[in-house]
Amino acid sequence: MKKSRAMRRASRTMGGLIGVVSAALMLASCSSVSADAGSNVGATPGDHPLKVAMSIAQSDTEFLGTLGDYMDQQIRAEGWQMIPIVSAESKPDKQLSDIQNLLAQQPDVLIIDAADSAAVVPGIEMATKQGVAVYTVDVPAAGGKVVANVRTDNVQAGAIAAQIVLDSVMKQSCWGAGTCKVLELQGRLGSAAADDRSRGIQEFFAKYPQIALTSRPTDWDPQKALDETQSYVTANPDLAGIVTAAEWVHPGIISILNSAGLTAKAGEPGHVAIAGVDGTPFTLGAIREGTVTGSASQPLRDYVNGLIGIVKAVQLDGTQLAVGDATFNGVAGTFVQIPSGLDFQLPAIAVTAKNVDDQTLWGNLVKSN
Repeated sequence: MKKSRAMRRASRTMGGLIGVVSAALMLASCSSVSADAGSNVGATPGDHPLKVAMSIAQSDTEFLGTLGDYMDQQIRAEGWQMIPIVSAESKPDKQLSDIQNLLAQQPDVLIIDAADSAAVVPGIEMATKQGVAVYTVDVPAAGGKVVANVRTDNVQAGAIAAQIVLDSVMKQSCWGAGTCKVLELQGRLGSAAADDRSRGIQEFFAKYPQIALTSRPTDWDPQKALDETQSYVTANPDLAGIVTAAEWVHPGIISILNSAGLTAKAGEPGHVAIAGVDGTPFTLGAIREGTVTGSASQPLRDYVNGLIGIVKAVQLDGTQLAVGDATFNGVAGTFVQIPSGLDFQLPAIAVTAKNVDDQTLWGNLVKSN
């Protein structure tokens, strides 16, 4: 996921495209879409298939690389024209330049995975002036007119990770003693994903007085995360669990616990429960080995399939979107209002040893090198 997605980005415009519904009109509605609105497969706007462009924050991470590959595959399967996806390499300025170049190819739809929520706004405004419908995925923009953003309900994802840790520590001796020490490794506070995940974790554990939660921000910085972990484990060798806002810290956490002699596997006495948000291939492998307890996996396939369903509904059927529950292409979520437009939030997937081999999990879709 997103170790650096919070780092993630104009001035050339072109004439409007016939058949593209304006973003402002698409957002105006007074009732929720509650039925499956992605049924008009194969329809075309006017006399041509949809032409889709995509700017992704970076392609060299497992999550975003898989997201780009799956998006390309599914859009082509619709019979739509897919302009080659471009990566901003985590550089906001490059993303703006990429967007300008993509718009020069006159797409009907522009999909953006923002390298930076604020810096990408001028690119969205440029697309809007050209008459191109803008959709975002995973990272919402801070402004501009976006038809819809699709992402995980990060509050719910944090709660899932906390639930997995709780289920484990309730079986440990600390639970009977009345105090189980749990470390929360937060992301960069102030970013939407980090704030929401931490809120989900803290609100969940607040219901259980047996949990002594210590929260530490990491700013999505690997060394800071490891330093915080090492410091806590040294001072609290009797810790019962660690819950993380992102899973790229898991290899380091396991190494620190091993060095401290805390090597009990899941289900064994003395196991230090570990769960986080993402569903990375490493974490899935560690769940199989018993060194990680579980994960709140992001529903990558549903990101893509749900977004394509929304594009069909709006661009081809003229559906108006509104706050509330909705289903597109069989993907159920909830629209909430955010500064850039509507945010289609999807539930994360709880992963444990029982379902870790599910081939629909994005971590099991990653291409082998």
